[in-house]
Amino acid sequence: AAPIVCNFLQSAGDATAGAAVRTYSGVKLGTASAGRYIIVAAGTTGGGGGTDDINSITVGGTALTNTTVTALHTDHTLIEFWAGIIDSGTSADIVVTYARSANIGGIAVWEATGLGSILDSGSANVTNSTNLMTDTINVAAGGLVLGYSFHADGNTITTTWEPTLTEDFQANINVGGDHSSATATFTASVVTGSSGI
Repeated sequence: AAPIVCNFLQSAGDATAGAAVRTYSGVKLGTASAGRYIIVAAGTTGGGGGTDDINSITVGGTALTNTTVTALHTDHTLIEFWAGIIDSGTSADIVVTYARSANIGGIAVWEATGLGSILDSGSANVTNSTNLMTDTINVAAGGLVLGYSFHADGNTITTTWEPTLTEDFQANINVGGDHSSATATFTASVVTGSSGI
C-alpha cells in the first residue's frame, strides 16, 4: 500500500460568544489530488446548555464524516475529529455546526493521502493544567497519529507534546481558551508509542 502522507495545513479560532455555527473562511486545503482526505479536529468550550456534540462539519459545502474520535470534559469542553475525501480545491470555507451554543471554537486542519481507515485509539482528559495526560497507541506500519488539545483558561495553559509527536501549532483564542495540535507518521512495522501532553 502507498505510504500515508500527511501535512498540517492551518488552525483557526473563533471567540464569538453564544454561537452554534462557526464559519472559518478561506481555510487552506493543500494540494488537490484524487483521494485526498481533509481531516478537521474541532473543539469548543463554555456556553449554553444542551447536548455536547457536533452536528456537522462541511468543507466548501461538502459534508465530512464523524470519525467517532471524541473527548468531552467539564464546562462543555469538547473535541471531535471529522474527515472526508475532498479531491479538488486549495482553499474553502469550513463550517462547524454544534448541537448547542458555545463561547469559543477552534479547528485544526490536515490533508492526507494513502489513508486506509481511521481508528479511535482512545482519548484522555485532565482535571488541571499541572497533570500529565498520557495514552499508549499501537501504530501499524506506515501509520499516522494526530493529536489535538483544547483548553479552558487559555491565558495560562501551554501544551507540550512529547515524546513522539511533533507540534503543528499552539494558539490562544481568547482569555477563555487555547488549542494546539501535533502530528507523527511511522515507518516501522509496528510501533508502540506513549505520548503525553
